[in-house]
Amino acid sequence: MSKLALLGGKAIRSKPLVDWPVWDKSEEEALLDVLHSGKWWFGEKVEEFERLYAEFQGAEYGIACTNGTAALIIAIKALGIGFGDEVITTPMTFIATSTAIILAGGIPVYVDVEEDTLNMDIGKIEEAITPRTKAILPVHVFGRPLDMDRLMEIAKKHNLIVIEDAAHCWGGQYKGKGLGTIGAAGTFSFQYTKNMQSAEGGIVLTNDENISLLSWSFMNCGRIQGKPWYYMENISPNQRMTEFQAALLIAQLSRMEDQIEHRVKTHDILYEQFRNVDGIHPMAPEQNYSTRRSHHGMALRYREEEWDGLSKDRFIEAMNAEGIPITGGYGFPLYKEPAFTNKDNLPPGDYPDYGSLYLPKAEKAAIEGLLLPQTVLLAKPDDAMDIVRAAEKVYENRKDLF
Repeated sequence: MSKLALLGGKAIRSKPLVDWPVWDKSEEEALLDVLHSGKWWFGEKVEEFERLYAEFQGAEYGIACTNGTAALIIAIKALGIGFGDEVITTPMTFIATSTAIILAGGIPVYVDVEEDTLNMDIGKIEEAITPRTKAILPVHVFGRPLDMDRLMEIAKKHNLIVIEDAAHCWGGQYKGKGLGTIGAAGTFSFQYTKNMQSAEGGIVLTNDENISLLSWSFMNCGRIQGKPWYYMENISPNQRMTEFQAALLIAQLSRMEDQIEHRVKTHDILYEQFRNVDGIHPMAPEQNYSTRRSHHGMALRYREEEWDGLSKDRFIEAMNAEGIPITGGYGFPLYKEPAFTNKDNLPPGDYPDYGSLYLPKAEKAAIEGLLLPQTVLLAKPDDAMDIVRAAEKVYENRKDLF
């Protein structure tokens, strides 16, 4: 009998590396306080969370909302990006980044990524700029920051708006500045899988008062602060956060400093170990401009040829059987999503022929990509080492998987 759990052997792990979500009396008491107060709807707790999170990330203003996609739509609309405007962005992220551009009336324009970071290749941005380009929307993928100095120089040169999708960057900093606070606006997600979460939730951060007021309007049905309740100046849906969500997030925020430190330590242990595991390669080390790392998971690369042709999917299947929750990450670039390749799915507009796009590094990243979710970075060090032990076990027994 094979030693591999997939083929009947004993698994490396029989229980999860870490329990998720992380919560304690803080969340329980916060929710009960809101419950018993009878004030469940959009009020003091939301305002408290907006202030606390903006301070935590280093921004002047925070506008909380229903989720990260809503945050992106709100920021895009508040910055005046609308019908027919092109927005340069990355093809290697969750679909919400591009969906938000389209729902606000804009057109996503994709540039290729860097192989060793998965971030948008800043060196390819200028060749994608046209007279219709209005903004650049970078994503700090898995918490790794782009070189924002270079990006902002390009934006300034071409008079473009920068909106940071910082949905993976709670606490992350670039040269001491909070990610999501460097462009005109930044957005965050608090969805269930995120490093801090309230099942769903999002926030827009900005240092510009006018942008904050417009964001508040687009978050709140088009209302204007200080005007009568039934006075609306903008067309927008209800995208308000509840008091329950805000209470959860205030409690979650209270442990972020310790969790950031824990994730960095665990990431670095795994990074050093994976440098010596055949066939699996970590991303490039983070640049020194990344002055505080948030690590929304750990991205790796799988080289099939180094596994004697064993497919990535078969490797993942074997690792999962060993009790390791590894995935293939983003399975293909966004321009291959049926939502974009079938023009009947798109609103009216002059979109590129997404189905004909081919960005070689994005394609390669999709083929080779592996992702350890952020939850495993909260594991105890010896438990986290089971990830490496499992990979080594699968490698040693790879011939059994053909």
